[in-house]
Amino acid sequence: MLKFNKRKLGLTTIILLLLLVVLVVNIFDYEFYLFRWLENGVYNLVAFFIGTVENVANSIHDFYQSLFRAQELLQENRALRREISELMIYNISLRELEQENNRLREMLNLEEDLLVNSSLLGARKVGFVPGSWEDRLMISAGTNDGVEDRMPVVSYGGTLLGIIDNAGVSNSQVKLITDPEFSVGARVEREDSRASGIVRGQPGNENLRMERIGWDADISPGDKIVTSGVSGDYPRGLPIGRVIEIEPASYGLSQAAEIDYNLDSRTIEEVFILLDF
Repeated sequence: MLKFNKRKLGLTTIILLLLLVVLVVNIFDYEFYLFRWLENGVYNLVAFFIGTVENVANSIHDFYQSLFRAQELLQENRALRREISELMIYNISLRELEQENNRLREMLNLEEDLLVNSSLLGARKVGFVPGSWEDRLMISAGTNDGVEDRMPVVSYGGTLLGIIDNAGVSNSQVKLITDPEFSVGARVEREDSRASGIVRGQPGNENLRMERIGWDADISPGDKIVTSGVSGDYPRGLPIGRVIEIEPASYGLSQAAEIDYNLDSRTIEEVFILLDF
């Protein structure tokens, strides 16, 4: 019993001393190295833990921010590419319209009397007639538009392109001037010459041939050849091409000329049909 009381008294004494020490420290604001070391250690440990957690949180935040920003940039990039594509298509359309306008102006560069006295119908090239890729093409006009067989067809610069050979309801075939079966009366445009002849197509040759020119006719390389209008099937003055070379024909009884044709049927897009002249 006495032993127990001594232990109890000793423990109580220690606790009281500790309380007294704590009280004295708080009252007089004493600093003890051990307490300060423990405080700093706990502070550093807590600060390291909080800093680590904060760094991890910031990294996760930055990662998700980067993802969201990347998604925004991707959407913005897509929108810009779409806008650029639309602008490119718009510019291409404008260039096409400008080129078409220039071609139409060039096609209307006909003699004034032809414009005044003719009824012109515009049409587009649809394609070439199968089996005759070089000499016949299809256009987007037919009998519903007043087109009839044997009507002349012109293209850029008013150059004679050919003649309606088979008028359909909404489309028609054009026999091109380069067809060997095609022929048209022609003459030298030069007023001091007026040499005349017949222009025909040549098999396998893009150039034309002018035949039945008088043996003493005044014709020279570079002369411009136009329709003569003698037969009445074509108006006079439609451009055809220019003379490249002249040679004797029919044993010297006449002359023949190689004509550089002005048009390439593969690049033609629009045409005019002369409904009335």
